[in-house]
Amino acid sequence: MKLLKHIIIGVVLASPVIATAQNSDGGEAPLSLNVYIPDNAGIPETAARNLEAKLSHAIAANGFGSQSFDNRFVIVPRAEVNSVTVTPTAPPKTVVDGTLYLYVGDGVTSTLFASEAFPVKGIGGNESQAFLSAFTKINPRGRRLQAMLETGRQRIKEYYEQQWPSMIKAAEAAYGEGNYENALSILYSIPPTCKGYNQAMDLATRYAAGYRDNTNASLLTQARAAWSQAPNEQGAAEAMKIIAQIDPASSSAAGATTLCNEIKNRLKQVDDREWQEAVAAEKAARELAAKREANASAERRAAIKAAGEVAKAYASRPVYHIGWW
Repeated sequence: MKLLKHIIIGVVLASPVIATAQNSDGGEAPLSLNVYIPDNAGIPETAARNLEAKLSHAIAANGFGSQSFDNRFVIVPRAEVNSVTVTPTAPPKTVVDGTLYLYVGDGVTSTLFASEAFPVKGIGGNESQAFLSAFTKINPRGRRLQAMLETGRQRIKEYYEQQWPSMIKAAEAAYGEGNYENALSILYSIPPTCKGYNQAMDLATRYAAGYRDNTNASLLTQARAAWSQAPNEQGAAEAMKIIAQIDPASSSAAGATTLCNEIKNRLKQVDDREWQEAVAAEKAARELAAKREANASAERRAAIKAAGEVAKAYASRPVYHIGWW
């Protein structure tokens, strides 16, 4: 029974730690742009990894975010080789002469926003090394690359300004169908620079609460099932582990407390003092978490962060249709 008491107290005391983490400010992400290098980009694998790092640097240096909640906007490179020659030296060297094309666009709809062509030339021990040499000429802070990215940024902003009302409607429809993760993912993809951002975050706050209540209701059901299937010490321990995951601010918190009391009353052989310790620890933890939820501003930040975490977990890399524009 002492083992059961320690399990109960340990998992209950873990609850406010989770609540505290949710109170952190999630911040506001910039517009997202992701590097995407198709297999048919004409770039050797080693050089492609090098170029991806360089383009990621360029994205960050020019104020974009990367790998955010909406991965549809991409910067895509394509190499066009004019010539590959081998020098008559010892050892021989490979020289690659060509053009690197960069495109910024909507990878899902294959809509081009901006593009630029960069003549490149490199020399190395083989063709892959020659490509690596050629790409060293690409400056992440170069004027032409910056201008292309700025054009892309403005066009992406225009996209959101045009699309955010329909995105709000799509999120509302998804939420109405019970697809909370999709609804939050849509809302959280609207950037802070868009005038629809505040409306999206207001909805995200409300939807995050709905998602939280739905998730915690499911946890409460699991806890009840665990206790019903094994109304003994083992079942009590399993049920309490699940109960510890229930958010004290959710609508399932009262049900969780009721189930705790039911377990306490059923296990007559458990020492009253041990149970009183466990229940007191649970009550104190939940009261502490409730106090942390009292500040409305902090609660909104926590909900937005929770929405972001759900959206991030839900979002997957889309299927791109490049077509080389």
